[in-house]
Amino acid sequence: MPANVNLTTEQKVKVTLAPVTSTGGPATLDGEPKWTVESGDCSVVPEEGGLSAYILSGDEIGESIVKVVADADLGEGERHIEDLVTVNVTNAEAAALGLTVGAVEQKTEDDEPHPDNTLPGDLPSKRGAGPGKKSKR
Repeated sequence: MPANVNLTTEQKVKVTLAPVTSTGGPATLDGEPKWTVESGDCSVVPEEGGLSAYILSGDEIGESIVKVVADADLGEGERHIEDLVTVNVTNAEAAALGLTVGAVEQKTEDDEPHPDNTLPGDLPSKRGAGPGKKSKR
Protein backbone atom coordinates (compact mmCIF):
# COMPACT_ATOMS: atom_id res chain seq x y z
CA MET A 1 0.00 0.00 0.00
CA PRO A 2 1.53 3.37 -0.98
CA ALA A 3 2.59 5.59 1.88
CA ASN A 4 3.20 9.32 2.41
CA VAL A 5 5.62 10.75 4.93
CA ASN A 6 6.65 14.30 5.84
CA LEU A 7 10.27 14.92 6.83
CA THR A 8 12.40 17.96 7.46
CA THR A 9 15.85 18.25 5.91
CA GLU A 10 17.22 16.90 9.22
CA GLN A 11 15.14 13.71 9.55
CA LYS A 12 14.94 10.10 8.46
CA VAL A 13 12.27 7.42 8.78
CA LYS A 14 12.33 3.63 8.98
CA VAL A 15 9.89 1.80 6.71
CA THR A 16 9.17 -1.91 7.06
CA LEU A 17 7.56 -4.47 4.75
CA ALA A 18 5.14 -7.11 6.05
CA PRO A 19 4.16 -9.15 2.95
CA VAL A 20 0.66 -10.65 2.95
CA THR A 21 -1.39 -12.87 0.67
CA SER A 22 -4.54 -11.69 -1.12
CA THR A 23 -6.58 -12.75 1.94
CA GLY A 24 -4.30 -10.96 4.40
CA GLY A 25 -2.25 -13.92 5.63
CA PRO A 26 1.52 -13.67 6.07
CA ALA A 27 3.54 -14.28 2.89
CA THR A 28 7.14 -15.05 1.97
CA LEU A 29 9.13 -13.28 -0.73
CA ASP A 30 11.67 -14.84 -3.07
CA GLY A 31 14.92 -13.02 -2.34
CA GLU A 32 15.51 -9.56 -0.94
CA PRO A 33 13.35 -6.61 -1.97
CA LYS A 34 15.14 -3.90 -3.97
CA TRP A 35 14.79 -0.28 -2.82
CA THR A 36 15.38 2.64 -5.21
CA VAL A 37 14.85 6.39 -5.26
CA GLU A 38 12.74 7.06 -8.35
CA SER A 39 12.84 10.84 -8.09
CA GLY A 40 13.90 13.59 -5.71
CA ASP A 41 16.81 14.20 -3.36
CA CYS A 42 16.17 11.55 -0.67
CA SER A 43 18.32 8.47 -0.18
CA VAL A 44 17.42 4.96 0.96
CA VAL A 45 19.48 2.58 3.10
CA PRO A 46 18.09 -0.99 3.22
CA GLU A 47 18.70 -3.10 6.31
CA GLU A 48 19.98 -6.67 6.13
CA GLY A 49 17.36 -8.89 4.49
CA GLY A 50 15.73 -5.92 2.76
CA LEU A 51 12.43 -6.01 4.67
CA SER A 52 13.22 -2.64 6.29
CA ALA A 53 14.99 0.46 5.07
CA TYR A 54 15.73 3.96 6.27
CA ILE A 55 14.68 6.83 4.05
CA LEU A 56 16.88 9.87 4.65
CA SER A 57 15.71 13.30 3.60
CA GLY A 58 17.91 15.25 1.24
CA ASP A 59 18.93 18.89 1.45
CA GLU A 60 16.49 19.99 -1.25
CA ILE A 61 12.92 20.96 -0.43
CA GLY A 62 10.25 19.05 -2.33
CA GLU A 63 8.95 15.59 -3.11
CA SER A 64 10.87 12.33 -3.47
CA ILE A 65 9.51 8.95 -4.53
CA VAL A 66 11.03 5.76 -3.10
CA LYS A 67 10.10 2.47 -4.76
CA VAL A 68 10.46 -1.04 -3.36
CA VAL A 69 10.14 -4.09 -5.64
CA ALA A 70 10.02 -7.74 -4.56
CA ASP A 71 9.55 -11.14 -6.22
CA ALA A 72 6.33 -12.81 -5.08
CA ASP A 73 6.87 -16.03 -7.12
CA LEU A 74 8.54 -18.57 -4.83
CA GLY A 75 9.50 -20.82 -7.76
CA GLU A 76 11.73 -20.47 -10.81
CA GLY A 77 9.81 -17.56 -12.32
CA GLU A 78 9.39 -13.98 -11.23
CA ARG A 79 6.29 -11.99 -10.39
CA HIS A 80 7.18 -8.51 -9.23
CA ILE A 81 5.09 -6.63 -6.72
CA GLU A 82 5.93 -3.09 -5.70
CA ASP A 83 5.09 -0.24 -3.37
CA LEU A 84 5.87 3.46 -3.26
CA VAL A 85 6.67 5.93 -0.50
CA THR A 86 6.13 9.62 -1.27
CA VAL A 87 8.41 11.75 0.88
CA ASN A 88 7.61 15.45 1.29
CA VAL A 89 10.70 17.33 2.52
CA THR A 90 10.48 20.75 4.17
CA ASN A 91 12.99 23.01 5.92
CA ALA A 92 13.67 22.36 9.56
CA GLU A 93 12.25 25.08 11.83
CA ALA A 94 14.23 26.98 14.44
CA ALA A 95 14.00 25.27 17.82
CA ALA A 96 16.19 27.64 19.85
CA LEU A 97 17.58 31.16 19.54
CA GLY A 98 21.21 30.22 20.18
CA LEU A 99 21.75 33.02 22.71
CA THR A 100 25.37 33.56 23.74
CA VAL A 101 26.85 35.87 26.34
CA GLY A 102 29.98 37.86 25.54
CA ALA A 103 32.91 38.68 27.81
CA VAL A 104 32.35 41.01 30.75
CA GLU A 105 33.56 44.58 30.02
CA GLN A 106 34.07 47.72 32.10
CA LYS A 107 31.42 50.42 31.72
CA THR A 108 32.36 53.85 30.44
CA GLU A 109 30.82 57.29 31.02
CA ASP A 110 28.96 56.97 27.73
CA ASP A 111 27.20 53.85 29.03
CA GLU A 112 25.75 55.59 32.09
CA PRO A 113 22.10 56.70 31.92
CA HIS A 114 21.48 60.43 32.12
CA PRO A 115 19.36 61.95 34.89
CA ASP A 116 16.64 62.82 32.36
CA ASN A 117 16.66 59.22 31.00
CA THR A 118 17.99 60.25 27.59
CA LEU A 119 20.58 58.14 25.83
CA PRO A 120 24.01 59.34 24.83
CA GLY A 121 23.60 61.36 21.65
CA ASP A 122 20.01 62.26 22.56
CA LEU A 123 20.98 65.19 24.77
CA PRO A 124 19.17 68.43 24.00
CA SER A 125 21.27 71.04 22.29
CA LYS A 126 22.47 74.02 24.32
CA ARG A 127 20.21 76.28 22.28
CA GLY A 128 17.10 74.12 22.57
CA ALA A 129 14.93 73.32 25.51
CA GLY A 130 15.54 70.39 27.79
CA PRO A 131 12.80 67.97 28.74
CA GLY A 132 9.86 69.74 30.31
CA LYS A 133 11.23 73.22 29.45
CA LYS A 134 10.03 75.64 26.82
CA SER A 135 12.51 76.98 24.34
CA LYS A 136 13.34 80.68 24.36
CA ARG A 137 12.20 81.99 20.98
